[in-house]
Amino acid sequence: MTDSPSAIFSLLSSIGLLPLVVVWLLGCAMAARFWRAQPRAAGLCLASMLILLVWQGMTIGLHALIPILAFDIWPDAEPMYFYAVINLLGSLVHTLAFGLLIWAVFTGREGV
Repeated sequence: MTDSPSAIFSLLSSIGLLPLVVVWLLGCAMAARFWRAQPRAAGLCLASMLILLVWQGMTIGLHALIPILAFDIWPDAEPMYFYAVINLLGSLVHTLAFGLLIWAVFTGREGV
């Protein structure tokens, strides 16, 4: 790794994501643990956590590829448009994931 500002920023961003990734992995483990007792809630929670994990991996990959591919696809492009699309998609993905969590928490249990 070099000492360039972008490399340092990338490293700090990755370190900052660690708490989220740990929570998502714990969510997967807890969903597996409670699968027999609450299969519907556990399935929705597991789906939500996996969606967030996969999206985060895709986001890291897309952010790494944008400077390389943006100008091959669209030579006059401003990279900010690609980042804006990624952020829009990220908002939709997070909305879906948290919607699944809300569904898991508030539906499908007797007497709640």
